[in-house]
Amino acid sequence: MRGMTDGTAGGAGWPGLGHVRSRRGMFAAQALLVARSGSFPDSTPSRTTRAKGGGVSFPDTRMCPSMSPFVISNFLASHDRTELLAQLSSPELQWKLASQLGRSATGLAYQLADGEQHGRDPMVRVGRFVASAVYDELIRCAVLAAGAAVLPQVFPVLMYGDPRQPPAQETHVDSAIVSGERRHPLITTVYYPLVHEAEGGLLVALDGDEERLSEIALSPATNDLIVMTGTQRHRVTPLVRGYRVSVIANFYSEESDAGIGGSDPS
Repeated sequence: MRGMTDGTAGGAGWPGLGHVRSRRGMFAAQALLVARSGSFPDSTPSRTTRAKGGGVSFPDTRMCPSMSPFVISNFLASHDRTELLAQLSSPELQWKLASQLGRSATGLAYQLADGEQHGRDPMVRVGRFVASAVYDELIRCAVLAAGAAVLPQVFPVLMYGDPRQPPAQETHVDSAIVSGERRHPLITTVYYPLVHEAEGGLLVALDGDEERLSEIALSPATNDLIVMTGTQRHRVTPLVRGYRVSVIANFYSEESDAGIGGSDPS
């Protein structure tokens, strides 16, 4: 799969994969953002969390880090993670180079070929499962609280490291057309079900202006979930070796039932 440069990526052929069985049920679209301006309230997580930079680990009994971004390690059970990869590797899904789709990613970065892919069974399963699982975790970390409806947007990204065409992402903030207008999400999350021998590919969060710019670099590992505010500027450094699969789950404020359309996921 690393050598594909024709603009499409076949998903089949990953070893040892089964089928997703979502034990979390349908996504319950009732949430209220209680964090503002890049800061989250303290709460008790259900899994290990790492503060900004990924250098410090806390056991489950400690608080979630209070600032964006932070990392939750060991997010899914092994069988759920494996079965999630099975759905993403389904031959029913078609992929294209993200650059050909007008996204902010360059090099050997792939996204679903068109909107029709999101309605196919494997991606429907992925979307429901990931949105539900991430939602549950955001509730536990008090990033979201029951009360107001949100709209989830879920999309996968495949990156294949290559020093000649390294996948990377320019500085951006995620957005989508929601109820007829372009909005930023309340919360942006990135889940990494598979990271294999990666060199490069850091997720870098940026704060401040040109005169006082600060950067926080995170090195994602398999089964990490990165959580940040939806207005967080971020980029991905070139991935020169290895490969990885990520699933972005954005959560938007739902002010009407028009849903998300015309999305431009980055």
